[in-house]
Amino acid sequence: MEKEKKLEGIGGWLIIPILGIFATICLTAFDLIDTLLYYEIVGLEYIIITQFFMIGLGVWFLYSIFNKRKLAKTLAILFYSISLISNLFYSEFILIAGNIIWILYFINSERVENTLIN
Repeated sequence: MEKEKKLEGIGGWLIIPILGIFATICLTAFDLIDTLLYYEIVGLEYIIITQFFMIGLGVWFLYSIFNKRKLAKTLAILFYSISLISNLFYSEFILIAGNIIWILYFINSERVENTLIN
């Protein structure tokens, strides 16, 4: 009989949200720099604060996931929830669907439960 493989470690579908959050950090940082250099800050305070927060949250998530901290699950759900709310304002339906999928993935995934052990 073949042994059932236990889903653990950073792999499988878990790679996709990690790469997505890394890409989001990079793109948000470039957008933030562009905003600070070329636009009037007045009236954009909310956007700038949100961008700083999302960059920090994303970095904290990446740190936590690579150190296998249980907190990474909560951070991912928070990250995608804030992104979901933001995308609702802009009616980005593809991004809304993606956010919902990843929130459900982090809530229900066996790999996430087995990987985040600290």
